[in-house]
Amino acid sequence: MPIPSTISQLPINAILTEVCDNFHYGRDLIICATPGAGKSTGVPLALLDKCAGKLLLVQPRRVAAVGVARRMATLLEEPCPDTIGYRTRPETRVSANTRLEVVTEGILLRMLQSDPALTEYDGVLLDECHERSCNMDLALALLGDTRGALRDDLRIVLMSATLDTETFAKALPGAKSLSCEARQHPIETVYQAPAAWQATPLELCTAISTALHESTGDVLVFLPGRGEIQRLADALAQHPAGEQADVVQLHGSLAVEAQDRITHPNRQSGRRIILSTAIAETSLTIDGVTAVVDAGLSRREVFDIATGMNRLTTTRASEASANQRRGRAGRTAPGFCVRMWSAHERREKHTTPHRRSLKQASRHSVWSWLYGVLRIRRLFSGSPSRQLRPCHKLRHYYSGSVCSMNTAASHSAGGMPAKSAQILALRQCCCRPLSRCASKLAYWRPY
Repeated sequence: MPIPSTISQLPINAILTEVCDNFHYGRDLIICATPGAGKSTGVPLALLDKCAGKLLLVQPRRVAAVGVARRMATLLEEPCPDTIGYRTRPETRVSANTRLEVVTEGILLRMLQSDPALTEYDGVLLDECHERSCNMDLALALLGDTRGALRDDLRIVLMSATLDTETFAKALPGAKSLSCEARQHPIETVYQAPAAWQATPLELCTAISTALHESTGDVLVFLPGRGEIQRLADALAQHPAGEQADVVQLHGSLAVEAQDRITHPNRQSGRRIILSTAIAETSLTIDGVTAVVDAGLSRREVFDIATGMNRLTTTRASEASANQRRGRAGRTAPGFCVRMWSAHERREKHTTPHRRSLKQASRHSVWSWLYGVLRIRRLFSGSPSRQLRPCHKLRHYYSGSVCSMNTAASHSAGGMPAKSAQILALRQCCCRPLSRCASKLAYWRPY
């Protein structure tokens, strides 16, 4: 299958030959490329051309998975599904001819639980792994053990525009690191510091007016949550900027059909002001967007030790997250970005993963805690799991599953290595859901 000519015009084309060569010889890869370089579409299609089997491309969000799959199918001038397909929680669109499947993190964990060896696939590509979600970290840990115990020929590729290469090099020892700093279109960036630490709706309306004046396309506004989106929408209804373009909202609570209408619009309509959460931050090209207004805030899920539950907190977006958002403006044409903070304000370089509850991983399964929490901790730190705080009752709760694992391992198929048998038995036997009380006691601190 030849690579589409469009890929050769993208900045990522400069390293595709080296990517394919390293993949062919069985080396893991860590790819860091600027937003808009074309890594999410160019790298999978290039590897698919050199690979005889199937590939998995993992995306952090459903809207990104569907968008990337449709984009690659369009480049191949094929329907979706055909060579390209996708699997998400609400729908699965694959065919007998599908060789590249785009899946979400949760789907990948389910696939690893049902088939730990991933026998049908030659490689797994983890896109936007810098976000360090609980499911992504767990998937990377499980893939490492799958490759070490069951599939030494399984190749793993990590991709991101703002990747902490040193941290992920610990997770993939011996992996080849490649970078692409070229950008397809230039982006002009201006700063408008608000009076307080959070910009008011009126200040955001002024920034949107500037973006509309300095660009010719749609304006994408990043806000931390639905409440801020609704307040800004109400303010735009009474502001001149709201009369210059249609105001639409994009967030995870929207129906799938509504999200698709926003990300794949009818270009016969006029300009739009898209008020979005972080759902549009990565791996998503919204046709027509040439300007970005970044409020500089993000809403993140953290684990509260006092209550034993996850909660949402509003924090300043990291420098890496801000660069991802700015990159949305230069995907299809020269862009313009307004940042609602001072140019001299110092922000953390990368988004630091907070302590989180493992009960959200893989639908509250026991093996996520019993196996995954130890692997994640050692994956990124290489030291014992002294930060874990499980109580004796929780250990007793798992005693039956541990016994089942040992029994299954002892009766494993002849000729299978002991480590492989333990991994298979653990994933197959430890599928009992956590109780609400026990799940609050299992949490981890990522590094």
